[in-house]
Amino acid sequence: MGSGKVKWSDPFDPSNMIQVPLDNRHYLIIYPNTEELIKEMVFRSRRDFYFVLTSNHNAEENAEDWIMGKPGTVQAHTVDQAKHFGDTLENASKMDAFAELARNAKTLSNLIDQYGITHEVTINKIKELVEDPLHKNDVALHDSYNELKRKGYII
Repeated sequence: MGSGKVKWSDPFDPSNMIQVPLDNRHYLIIYPNTEELIKEMVFRSRRDFYFVLTSNHNAEENAEDWIMGKPGTVQAHTVDQAKHFGDTLENASKMDAFAELARNAKTLSNLIDQYGITHEVTINKIKELVEDPLHKNDVALHDSYNELKRKGYII
């Protein structure tokens, strides 16, 4: 099941990011050693169904000849791609919501870069996002909010 496209690049280029599914519950991402702040660090995070969909979609798009998986997983992938990326009103609505989530994440990231995570401006944005129904299932945002609250930055 290949994409039919040849997109060869040097897999050993040190600026590459490498993504490898380890099994159906774990995903390994290795970032390039170009950022001093994240060298030799390990991050753990929870990801949602849409992370899986987009990761699988990217794997398919970049596959040259084959995609391998456990029995039934490649077939499930093709069904999921058709269902969740098909041209329907429901999917258009989901994409609009996803675009809004991305805009909010970019805004928050910019505030953190500009002011830091514990600054009042950033804290107010985090509070606003936590109250927004669009972010009710954003585990990372709620975890960050609760951690800031636990440390006394949010009252």
